[in-house]
Amino acid sequence: MKLPALSILIAFCSGILLAAAHPLPLWACAALCGLFFVNASLLWVNRAYRLALAASLAGWTMLGSLGLAIEHRDRPANLASLLIESGRLDTSQPLRWRGILRENPEQLPWGVRFDLELESVQISGENTSVSGGLRVTSYGEAPPVLMALEAGSRAEVLVQARLPRNFMDPGATDYRGDLSRQGIELIATLRSYELLTTHPKPPPTLTHRMARLRGNLLNRISSLLSSSPAQAAVLRAMLLGDRAFVENDVADAFRKTSSYHVLVIAGLHVAALAAFVVWAAKRLRLSRVAGSIVTLSALAAYLAIVQDRPPILRATMMAAIYILARTAFRRLDTLQVAALAAFLLVFFRPSELADSSIQLSFLAVGSIGGIAIPILEKTAEPLRRALQHIGDVTRDPAFRPRLVQLRLDLRTISNALASRLPGWLKTRSAAVITIPMRGCVLIWETLVVSFVIQLGLLPLLVADFHRVSIIGPLVNIPAVFLTGLIVPLGFVALAASYVSAALGHLVAAIAGRCVAALLTVVNWFAGIEWGSFRVASPPITLIAAFLFLLAFLAMAVRMRRRWVPSISATLVAALAIALAAHPFHPTLSQGRLELTILDVGQGDSLFLAAPDGRTLLVDGGGGSGPLRVGGTQARYDIGEEVVSRYLWSRGIEKLDAVALTHAHQDHLEGLYSVLANFRVAELWVGHDVASSAYQRLLLVASANGTRIRHFERGDSFDWGGMHGHVLWPDSDAELKQPSNNDSLVL
Repeated sequence: MKLPALSILIAFCSGILLAAAHPLPLWACAALCGLFFVNASLLWVNRAYRLALAASLAGWTMLGSLGLAIEHRDRPANLASLLIESGRLDTSQPLRWRGILRENPEQLPWGVRFDLELESVQISGENTSVSGGLRVTSYGEAPPVLMALEAGSRAEVLVQARLPRNFMDPGATDYRGDLSRQGIELIATLRSYELLTTHPKPPPTLTHRMARLRGNLLNRISSLLSSSPAQAAVLRAMLLGDRAFVENDVADAFRKTSSYHVLVIAGLHVAALAAFVVWAAKRLRLSRVAGSIVTLSALAAYLAIVQDRPPILRATMMAAIYILARTAFRRLDTLQVAALAAFLLVFFRPSELADSSIQLSFLAVGSIGGIAIPILEKTAEPLRRALQHIGDVTRDPAFRPRLVQLRLDLRTISNALASRLPGWLKTRSAAVITIPMRGCVLIWETLVVSFVIQLGLLPLLVADFHRVSIIGPLVNIPAVFLTGLIVPLGFVALAASYVSAALGHLVAAIAGRCVAALLTVVNWFAGIEWGSFRVASPPITLIAAFLFLLAFLAMAVRMRRRWVPSISATLVAALAIALAAHPFHPTLSQGRLELTILDVGQGDSLFLAAPDGRTLLVDGGGGSGPLRVGGTQARYDIGEEVVSRYLWSRGIEKLDAVALTHAHQDHLEGLYSVLANFRVAELWVGHDVASSAYQRLLLVASANGTRIRHFERGDSFDWGGMHGHVLWPDSDAELKQPSNNDSLVL
């Protein structure tokens, strides 16, 4: 088996998925796991190697099912969510919760947020032991007593905690699951700081010390770039994973250009940091072993500071395996390293497989190791090696004739150039010739890797995020290069600030310039209208077929027969076009009138499908309080995360009409995203309202080519096999304020 770690990973993950879909008792998983491994051993002894391999993989599959069953069974009996679901804990009234802060209170544009590792809850005057995480949010300016708290502080809050709410519509984001993977079981709002009580701090653990350091570093980034808050927000995200201050328009630009991974610390950032430390170790003339120790120490410190984030953990493990192999003068296959790191991650936490960020990481690294690297080894790698040491004629026989001729030509040009260069540049004449060519090779490598990653991630980007970015591979070339500069410069600025404030500000200013360049590039590409578009959910069979062919392509590029990779690439391209174009009809009840009432929490949203297939959305739901504060999204966007996702789950990409009953926020707010995400033919309204929210809706509709149609009592319409009458409003007069009694009634 050439790729044992990859095969084991696939089998193990298959077992996790099998257990998630059809759970088996713990004893059954253990029995089947043992049975398969025993059979594999017996078959191996009897030299039935293929049968032994099959039995072994079946054993790893059942081990994956066993791991998920153990993880679910291992949840503490006093976990807050379990106590509430079983009815043993009543949270209908405020309760006094006590716990220890996991991190320093996080300053937000709209207030402060902190997470408590729960210890107890007071019920009827008695303390009851409870475990899990409680996320507390406080709106408004925080008093000094709260900001004086830090990771490891013990606090008590009197709040009405609740389980995170999931909207029950198909396709809606699993908000509760996302928080659960972060260790957050409950959420609450602190109404007054008088309801917060602090207690003596217990001795801080190493984790708490690292969390305090992270809080200190975040504050330093903000102070170093205090004159450029937008740059500081991006730098906070890129270095330490805090995206709280990244404005929504900036985040959208990164999403449209498929470069959002730059803002989410993961493999790219770990690679940039590791490469910088390795480079610095070489400049300091450290030995290979010493340089590896320094690099591993830097990565371990980074992992501890950014806390428990699976993408960082996976990337750090991969980097550590590579560095250890390099120290031992061993060369490892990228797929093997990635598979081993991924296996270690899901082995200890099988439920992480459900995290979309983990799935994206798996596909990205798998695409790089399985497709991009083999392609580059046949194209760019020989040329890159040929451009090294062109003055050394003894290396020529190792290359193909064309590359030998290239080296001879470059050597001739270099010698001719040396006679015309100043004395201090004569010895560098070869570099003057080869550096531009090396730069072109590097750009080609980046383009291939970027294109392959975009291709590999396409099914998940479509299924989970409903977005296709045509310009993604181009944008990622400058984005990756700039990230490679920003990450080390940012950490150098932070380190320098502890030595000299002036030096820290100087390096931070350079890093800020790089961030500004990154924002300029991303915003320019995001402004291209055809560069990105939204798509509906594809059939699961199409996604499965695409992933299967992608895996086959990874095997084909390693074959010597050229026609096999060509056919595989053609089939993958055809399915990629099908995923992006979505040539499928919506799943509607043809010949029948359909009405679906969406779960949007506060407000209303109704979806109607006429007998002939025409579609109408009435209202888009919304939340309470401002959706954005200072350009930063403060809460769920119901239109994006709930209504749009429901429509995409039905295969819908265009709406024949959207009707707004009245301009209250909980009916209107979700329509902004709907009008932007779908091709909407008409917007039906009653009274015009002199409110900024309503006027903005009309502007969004006009900007997206939607016709605005006013209705009043007495109007009628024939639409999709239905005949409709307008019962209200009684006039088209403009109103100063929206009112329920002035709603559009059909």
